Amino acid sequence: MEKEDFTSIGICFSCGVRKRNGKDVLAWDTRARTDRAFILYKLGYISKILCTGGIFQKGQQVPIAELMKGYLTGKGVPKNDILIETRSVETVENIKFSLLLLKKRNILKNLKNAEQLRLVLISEPNHLRRIEIIARAYLERHKIGKFVPLLLDPVHYHISEKTRHEEDAMLYHTALDPLGEGEIFEKIRQERRQALGKRHGSR
Repeated sequence: MEKEDFTSIGICFSCGVRKRNGKDVLAWDTRARTDRAFILYKLGYISKILCTGGIFQKGQQVPIAELMKGYLTGKGVPKNDILIETRSVETVENIKFSLLLLKKRNILKNLKNAEQLRLVLISEPNHLRRIEIIARAYLERHKIGKFVPLLLDPVHYHISEKTRHEEDAMLYHTALDPLGEGEIFEKIRQERRQALGKRHGSR
């Protein structure tokens, strides 16, 4: 039988890190998203999991994508089926650096139809509204938008009213600046990196 070119990658978006006995561990919301990626993988709906997220919280020592990878390997996912992006500090960079990683791995190379690659975006529903806008904008920038179907896989859990209002505000800014190149997004990135005391590169 001829080998299929089709690849389905789940991009799992991080949320937060907590401390346990002085060590970084996944916050419950990040764990919920990672559990969903694991289920999709076990069901055969995705063939690889891309965990995205760097160091973006004060006191955090380990990139969150590395923690997500460790959690998934602990559940039996082979290391070869997990990709990690460890540079990003916010959602726009999650997508930008994830796509750059896929490009570097030649996964985005020579796409000729929508049956070669599918990206499944995994996050909380309100967050997914922004993620979809940003992802489509970056795929268009790479001139492969029409070749890469995006599927949204929402992870449902309770979020506070404050978080909901913050997501609504960011959705508005994202609609105006989907590539995150304006002053508002740059300010968020600078504030997060300054709070960490140094700029963390890729690993």
